[in-house]
Amino acid sequence: MNGFWGAGVDANNAEKFWQYTQKFIELDKMGSDPKGPDGCELDQFWSAKFLEEMDVAISALARKEALRTIDVNNNGKMSPIEYYLWKFKKGVDETVNAPQGGGTPEDAKKLKEAQDELKNLQTLLTELQAAKAEQKRQEDELAAKKRALREKIDNPATSSMQRSKASNELSQLNSEDPLPLAKAKITTDAAVRRVSKQLDVTQKLIEELKRRGSVPAGAMWMMERELFDTDAYMPKSKMKYDHSKPFFFNPL
Repeated sequence: MNGFWGAGVDANNAEKFWQYTQKFIELDKMGSDPKGPDGCELDQFWSAKFLEEMDVAISALARKEALRTIDVNNNGKMSPIEYYLWKFKKGVDETVNAPQGGGTPEDAKKLKEAQDELKNLQTLLTELQAAKAEQKRQEDELAAKKRALREKIDNPATSSMQRSKASNELSQLNSEDPLPLAKAKITTDAAVRRVSKQLDVTQKLIEELKRRGSVPAGAMWMMERELFDTDAYMPKSKMKYDHSKPFFFNPL
């Protein structure tokens, strides 16, 4: 984003740049060789799909022509940088030579540290999402068991002995969580604490970089936007941002 900052991208419209990046990741995951955030290009089919969804104003014929123009290295694929060059009408040399921000070696070290902590945060977020998915699976399974027992109790054809047994089982399920669900909740709570701690660490580094004032604005925007996105997965009591409002980047 640094190469386009001030030339089509700024704090007021950088959200669109973020959406383009997330769409690249989303479509990459649907491809034959998914790499997600580590992917660097889309094949012809997914490139066309990208333009269809993100540039809806252009016609099918214009999309075909755009894909030929976008593919700067003629490898039949579209990379994010190739798309951005086309979208913001910039040349390769112009982008490479665009102001990237100054800074001292210490600034560069702190920036690398913040980027590494963001990677750690994403790893922990993946663990949290997996824990939440397992907890929901256990909760759904418990709800299904309760429904089945309630139907058995309410069924006139159920014998007194079977009804009594089902009532006891339902009472037990209502009184405490089964062990698998209890363990899943503990795992989720632990994952939430780890993500919350990592959010604190990463946020402090980003705020320090802001105060330094010499780190590229595009990089700062992207890091804090990623932080904001991750924060949305937290319980409301632990959120560090107000997610009832759009993301706002304050460069200090």
